[in-house]
Amino acid sequence: PRDRQDASSVGARIEEEDNKNYCATCNHEGRVKATLKKKTVDYCFPYTSSISGATVLFVVIVVFLVIILVATMHITTKRTARIEHRTASTTLMKSRTPLWPTPIIHIVNTRFMQHQGNLTTLATARLHLFRTVCFPSMLHQKNQNFLWIIKVDPFLDIHIQNELLRIIHEDIDLFDNLMMSDEAMNGTNFTSLRERIFVIGSNTNFLTGHNQGAWRGGLESQEILSHLLPEDHMLTSKHGMRGTRIATHQSGICSGNIEWLQKAKESEQYKIVLETRLDADDGLHSNYIEYVQNDALRKFGSFPVSPVDTLEQGLLEPNQHSDYYNWYYWCAESHLKWYIHGHGERGQLDGEKRSNFCITPGLTVGFNIGIDLKDVPQYGHHELYEKLQENHHICKSANSFKQEKDEDAVCLDFVKDFIAAVRSRTETSAGMADIRMSEENASRPQDEQEQQQHEKQEDDVLWDLLWKNFGLLDDSFVEVKKYFEQHRKQIAIENLEGQCRGDHSCKVSSRIQLKQIINSS
Repeated sequence: PRDRQDASSVGARIEEEDNKNYCATCNHEGRVKATLKKKTVDYCFPYTSSISGATVLFVVIVVFLVIILVATMHITTKRTARIEHRTASTTLMKSRTPLWPTPIIHIVNTRFMQHQGNLTTLATARLHLFRTVCFPSMLHQKNQNFLWIIKVDPFLDIHIQNELLRIIHEDIDLFDNLMMSDEAMNGTNFTSLRERIFVIGSNTNFLTGHNQGAWRGGLESQEILSHLLPEDHMLTSKHGMRGTRIATHQSGICSGNIEWLQKAKESEQYKIVLETRLDADDGLHSNYIEYVQNDALRKFGSFPVSPVDTLEQGLLEPNQHSDYYNWYYWCAESHLKWYIHGHGERGQLDGEKRSNFCITPGLTVGFNIGIDLKDVPQYGHHELYEKLQENHHICKSANSFKQEKDEDAVCLDFVKDFIAAVRSRTETSAGMADIRMSEENASRPQDEQEQQQHEKQEDDVLWDLLWKNFGLLDDSFVEVKKYFEQHRKQIAIENLEGQCRGDHSCKVSSRIQLKQIINSS
């Protein structure tokens, strides 16, 4: 039946068929109820003349359930993806447990004889400076949490390269035995430092006026690891250090534990990244690495140490707290200069303070988590301070409204708490800046005995500072000076030949100075 009239006829048909007393009625839901003596029969049919409230309620309930189902599926999908992401990160951590163990990845970059691999007298002179000035200053760093990348010419003379490796490994043993007896150095892990010094055959450099790229973003670590040779060419030292092998002209990574490089590469996006420049003839105060890292934590904030925690807390985005910086530079202010042609058998020390110019030793750039290389302005060390001040770069978070009034608005700090660096001023310098030509020119008037005695006392104080703050022995400078005096002309000839190679200095003034040394020797 399709309507009320048809429904009424149903009862009539039943009555006619059963010939019994009954009552047939039709309710508003479109059901016919036929009551007989012994049973009640329901007949259901579509009632199209109107829509009941129950039907509307039923439809609403169905729609509501569908919405809940869709929402549940969406939430489940997101949760599954998050679990998979976390599982992948956890798997990554387990594959090389642990990853980088501290909040900061600190890379120290040093260049040695790049594009000058065949100049052996010049290389030997620079080896003397490396062993006397640069290397001991890094061994004496109170904070040893850094990777030291030493890049050499891929075709550096084989004897020079092996001597460099010998200095690194043997001098670590020497300093280990010597310094562990000193209370101030007790507890420093020199064996660990052995694993984090890498000599790499490469002429490619990054940052501060070099190629575009850095450890942040992976270009620098990718370039370094591209020099890794197959494992069957690697040897294991007596200290169990992986990645140490005999140098050849095809040398890639000749020292250090490769796993540290891989950990730093995999972790760089989750960590604060610092990169410090240190030339092979310069040195840093024993507190320098620790000072810069502590200041970086103050400026960038303290973050989780694992990729999983970083992902969980959403810290891959730049920190927007107004007190935090996105990037920053540090430079040494007060520093010592060692003149090899100063008076005395060990040369002469002098001090200098530069408050508006960044010298190369200790020049550091820092990247906060979530900050890319493109977000950080880059200039050569000689113009860095001036350009940052001139261009009013913003290095604080977007929520900071005090940037223009801050005295740190230049986004660069000069380390002022101590004499931060020592620089060698010799004929091996590529730029030949501030090089004394002879002891006669270096000597100041000493007409009175009292003045001479005063100068000697000042000199003794500086040499004492050099030992206490840098770990440099004055006796070592005596040997270096002897070598330079014996080979001065050849050193100048090879330095002149090495000018303008690669990204070395190519100044006319440098060439004139070197020719003067050659002609006068």
